[in-house]
Amino acid sequence: LGRYPEEWGARKGAALELIAAEYELRSEHLRLEDFCKDYGDGYAGLVEHLKARFSHAPSSPRYRNHRHHKSGGLGDVFIADDEQLDRSVALKRIKECHRHHPRSREQFLFEATVTGRLEHPGIVPVYSMERGDDDQVSYAMRFIGGKSLEEAIAEFHGTDAERNGPGARNLALRELLGRFVSVCRTISYAHSRGILHRDLRPANIMLGPFGETLVVDWGLARPFALRADAVPSPWPALAPASA
Repeated sequence: LGRYPEEWGARKGAALELIAAEYELRSEHLRLEDFCKDYGDGYAGLVEHLKARFSHAPSSPRYRNHRHHKSGGLGDVFIADDEQLDRSVALKRIKECHRHHPRSREQFLFEATVTGRLEHPGIVPVYSMERGDDDQVSYAMRFIGGKSLEEAIAEFHGTDAERNGPGARNLALRELLGRFVSVCRTISYAHSRGILHRDLRPANIMLGPFGETLVVDWGLARPFALRADAVPSPWPALAPASA
């Protein structure tokens, strides 16, 4: 889109719409503060405007001091302080543009239910479901630090093999393979509960700083078998051919 400093004074509203549209496209992989750095100091009030537009934080008596973390296709993720247990959590809320769409709301609630019901070390634990004063639904889960498997793979291939030596590179490869095995075990567990992830890719696998490997973003998950202990779903179970 380019940058629009000359429009900032004369046509600020139009410039804001262009910048906001660019941020919405990039927000899944870029924090708001880092995005705004691209525009420099000539855009007074830009950060405040985008925060007001994209950071409609959920209201909750338990979770306070919300800070926008990232945005996905369906929801916004905030970091919040858990007043009861004195810890930081991730609070995910459906985007405002999807809030009144029945199917999007069902999908969001199903994502929360799937993530909460699939209790496994490789799946982020859900702490609670929250409903704000504005009837907006969000759910709290463990906040995962670290990086994605996608970032770890890029770092591995971007490493100078001659400088680090074959020994260090082999160790890094073995660590990545160990993470991959952990993902396989997590998905095997989900399949044993009759659930397909359907969006499994390196960007949706988080690597914690202490060896954690977590499969995240279960928003596209679907049941593929009708079981007594299957996670309830608003959609019919997938037939084997479509699974």
